[in-house]
Amino acid sequence: MKLLATLALGSIAQMRPSHAARSSGNLDLEEDHSRRLQLDGGTGGVPPDGGLRSCDEIIPTGFSGNVLPRDFVWEMLQRVLEDNDAPEEVVSMMESMPLYDVRIWKMCTSCEEANGLWDASHDVSAGLAMPYCAPGTFASNRPISGLILEPIDPETGLPPTGRVGATMYNYFTVGNQFVVPSQALDVGMPDAYFGAIAAASAGTYTIASDFLGFGEDWEGVQSFLVKDVYQASTIPLLLKLRDSIDRNYGGCRGTELDKRVAIMGYSEGGYATVAVANAIDKLRDGYRHTYMGIGGGPLKMGSEMLMAVEGIVDGTYPFAQLYARLGNAYSSTNQDLVNTDLGQDMASEEYMDPNDPAKNVFEWAISGLDYNSMFPYMPGPPASDMINPALAQLVLDEASAGGRDPCNSEFVTDEVDQLCQALLDNDLSDIVDAMNYQLTFCHSQEDDIVLFENIPDTTTRDNFILIEDLIGDVLDPSVGAGDNGDGLKPAGGHLEAINFCYIGYLFPYIDPDDSANVRGIRPLERTCGYESSTSRSSKKSKSSKKSKSSKKSKS
Repeated sequence: MKLLATLALGSIAQMRPSHAARSSGNLDLEEDHSRRLQLDGGTGGVPPDGGLRSCDEIIPTGFSGNVLPRDFVWEMLQRVLEDNDAPEEVVSMMESMPLYDVRIWKMCTSCEEANGLWDASHDVSAGLAMPYCAPGTFASNRPISGLILEPIDPETGLPPTGRVGATMYNYFTVGNQFVVPSQALDVGMPDAYFGAIAAASAGTYTIASDFLGFGEDWEGVQSFLVKDVYQASTIPLLLKLRDSIDRNYGGCRGTELDKRVAIMGYSEGGYATVAVANAIDKLRDGYRHTYMGIGGGPLKMGSEMLMAVEGIVDGTYPFAQLYARLGNAYSSTNQDLVNTDLGQDMASEEYMDPNDPAKNVFEWAISGLDYNSMFPYMPGPPASDMINPALAQLVLDEASAGGRDPCNSEFVTDEVDQLCQALLDNDLSDIVDAMNYQLTFCHSQEDDIVLFENIPDTTTRDNFILIEDLIGDVLDPSVGAGDNGDGLKPAGGHLEAINFCYIGYLFPYIDPDDSANVRGIRPLERTCGYESSTSRSSKKSKSSKKSKSSKKSKS
């Protein structure tokens, strides 16, 4: 199945400020609409026919009650598994996963609403708990939207009674601000969101944020691989969902969104997964991480991801367009970054030309160029002409010295020191190292865009595990994790490994019992609650035999 790879190469239709106005982090929308350009291959950032879905709108499914029946979910899962040549044993285990129908609806909120919800029920101020949502930040006074996927008991037509966990599914953006979860069914790619749908059918409230600059915030400035953006795009949705459930289904015999949470994503979504988990930890509000799947994540922004510039210079890096988007993000478009308005932008002056849209990475985004449509405008070879030459020289100097940590090297000059600091501020290495709960990494050793070296050495920590170890532990615990002999591990380039990771993320939902490396997140009973039919049936589903996995060295 190629849907997820198709999304990764999909269209870009970003809204960016003009060169003159970009430092504000916000657009004068009326002015920008009047000056929007149409480069060849661009979309102009025009909303889809009929506009966006309304906030709180239930997504039509074509089935009775506007739900996706659990039988349909299983058919979808079968299709995905078969298209990806999943072993029969995996298919058989997944059959017990869909327990609930799924209702899907669009939620909208804002930092301001989230701050109010938090302050109404906590002693610690929202400003301390959620600094990314403070007044005057990049995220303030902007709409936040996403998709909520709600488990529905097929017998009662209501959410499961009891304590229900949450899944936070982070999908990568493709640049087009309308190819987002809240418009998912509109673009005809429900299978591309099979992971989020399956997680909801297994019995979790599932959140898939559109991220700032996308969906309801399509007219706003985007910022790519900046951790605060993903935190501000997701935590307000979680807080509003909790409030909505309490108001609509609360009470002793109702539904409670408890504080078990699973977080996962791939590529940009893998980066977002770590950022969101970090934001949840900083809430200090009793959340328990049941599963965290980090796939193909560009975690080392100040080192491994920056070293890719060497490959852009010599023409060996295969996806230089990614660095056009980074050029947008780290070139004074986000007032929260320390290099803003200091003359230390990531994009070169040559490719921020206000008089030539064909040589202006901001105009490429405003015009809606997708990755493929960028090719006629990309410089080169070498494509590195679009990168600040002082930054490129820093990387080359570090490479010549045999190092891979340019922003912490002796070669940093006062031409790039604050740009380096912005990258280091958004490097997630230290955040990952500080996490003391289980992290599951899904990353191909052959990844050609986000190198395998972006993840830590999993042999050094008991709570770091490769997804092949987890899968091996579930399939055949008698031989130890990763030794099942089926060769079930992510392989191939960055885009080729996507589906494997999303399928691997489903294993924590197969069985509700906590054991070994798979911790259940299915609904739990409440002491005075009604036990739904699906909760009863989940107890009868096949239990996966698991043992504590033995750590294996990376090959």
